[in-house]
Amino acid sequence: MDDKTRHHTGLIRKEIMRRIREPFFFVDDDIRISLKAVPGYPDIFNILEKHIQSGASMAGLAPQLFSSFANTTNINGDLFAIRNKFVATVYAINPQDFDTCPLEDLPVYEDIALVIHAIKNGGGTIVTYVATHNNVSPPSGGCNSWRDARITLDSLQKICQLYPDVCSVKETNNTTHSQNLGVGLRVAWTKIKKVQ
Repeated sequence: MDDKTRHHTGLIRKEIMRRIREPFFFVDDDIRISLKAVPGYPDIFNILEKHIQSGASMAGLAPQLFSSFANTTNINGDLFAIRNKFVATVYAINPQDFDTCPLEDLPVYEDIALVIHAIKNGGGTIVTYVATHNNVSPPSGGCNSWRDARITLDSLQKICQLYPDVCSVKETNNTTHSQNLGVGLRVAWTKIKKVQ
């Protein structure tokens, strides 16, 4: 990949999905996984694969931040699953469901676009709580080596333009992609509906 692509996470994901047309796993290299309801790591990927085979566009682990087991149901034999919630960092994906997802417009927030697209235009998402994950990326490493305030803010505005019905800018004291910007993204997940 050229430098432009390597410094644009949306283009990276789009290029990988252009080359690989069968379902596969995306696993970020800066995360820590905690097993919750399975004995080993192969079990996680077997469960995610089963969800993809059932027709979901994305199936992933719940972030540590949202590791409540409330409102989970038995989906494909997984007692810790819930439909159409945020999936990122560790997930299985069916690339054929994302050909029209506008990843080329999003160097940052591409993961949000994938989830919104999966729910609106694909087979939805399935999140499982059999394991959880949290990000352990250092502030200066990985994507943070090129993701500056301008890129982040431009991507924030762009995703709000792409999905104005569910995305908006919010004021926050929390960091946004390891940066103190004073603003972040609000996504109204419950308002995302499948396009008929």
